[in-house]
Amino acid sequence: YKIIAQASSAVTRLVEVVKAEQGKIAAMMESMIEGVVMTDRDYHIVAANPAARAIIGGDVNENLTIFDLIDKFKNTFDFKEKLEEAIKFDKMLTLDGVILGNKYYQILVSPVKSNIGEAKGQTLGGVIIFHDITHEKEAERMRNDFTSMMVHELRSPLGNIKKIGELMKSSKVLEDKEVTQEYVTMLYESSSTMLNLVNDLLDVAKLEAGKFEVSKRPYNLNELALDRIKFYTTTARDAGIDLKFFWDKKISSELPLDPDRVRQVMNNLLSNAFKYTPKGGSVSVECFLHKAGEAVDQESLALGFPWIQGSTNKTSALLPDSVVVAITDSGEGITPEDIGKLWNKFTQFVSVVRKGEDNKGTGLGLVIVKGIVEAQGGTVGLGSKVGTGSTFYFTLPL
Repeated sequence: YKIIAQASSAVTRLVEVVKAEQGKIAAMMESMIEGVVMTDRDYHIVAANPAARAIIGGDVNENLTIFDLIDKFKNTFDFKEKLEEAIKFDKMLTLDGVILGNKYYQILVSPVKSNIGEAKGQTLGGVIIFHDITHEKEAERMRNDFTSMMVHELRSPLGNIKKIGELMKSSKVLEDKEVTQEYVTMLYESSSTMLNLVNDLLDVAKLEAGKFEVSKRPYNLNELALDRIKFYTTTARDAGIDLKFFWDKKISSELPLDPDRVRQVMNNLLSNAFKYTPKGGSVSVECFLHKAGEAVDQESLALGFPWIQGSTNKTSALLPDSVVVAITDSGEGITPEDIGKLWNKFTQFVSVVRKGEDNKGTGLGLVIVKGIVEAQGGTVGLGSKVGTGSTFYFTLPL
């Protein structure tokens, strides 16, 4: 009786251990982000995790069968055929770029073998793994678009330089000082365009490598802002846009900042504002003090400065005492869906108001803006409303 009781107790403990191990495996399957479907040698599905069921579709019942897979993806490929091939020839099959619904998947079909016991080396069944590669495909598409854009952006200035070089070989051209001066100006502008492209790429590379540096020193922000206003006055006049400047007199004369980098940030934001603002619209530059615990949009409106409110303004009360520099336009505005993409590399939005004009860029401007501001201890934010306009702002901690 005692021997039987001990044996029974041992078997009970063994069953509990097996259940615990099965529970661990089940938990691992449940938590996997890849879809996993396992079958036996007769192609009966013995396990399918939630991710796989979500990929297959919510209308599939609990008793999932291989025929559900065949029917669901009959226009893509035959799962049973791929499983048979993997098991028969004892090899893993990889299917790249399979479109299921609105996503791209890499699908792996592999035999499952036993590594223990008498069945060691024998094939127990098969496994199908769905790996979502939608983001990788999107990144690949963006890289291809970026490469095409870079070729386009570089071809024009390089073509100009080549033509000017050919023309300047002629001594008659060099004798005309007016024509020579015009060609020299075109050479300067073309080379500057290419240099700016290269500098943007270098800045992004430094940001990603964590080697981007700023040199902060006391500097007069008012003079810097007025310099930018003066620089863009001609652009505003030619575009038929009203350029305004708002300054909070409580800002001290000198602030700790990197003037060259802040100038670069303002250039990016002002260029974007003019690009997306129609003729007859307005672009404003606002500089004011922010006090910790207050919302920047409310502080700006209290001063009578223009401001487009948005979701990113809600967390501004958490910011420390800072100077806020904002660019507000009365342009197209940005949809909530596109706002989340603004800080991504190579992202460009087509301007409706400038349709047909050559106003494309590298798609790196806002990435660099964010990196510069954060390197100085500040933050970037925006508010936007479609059909009304946008406010892009950045802070400089005191």
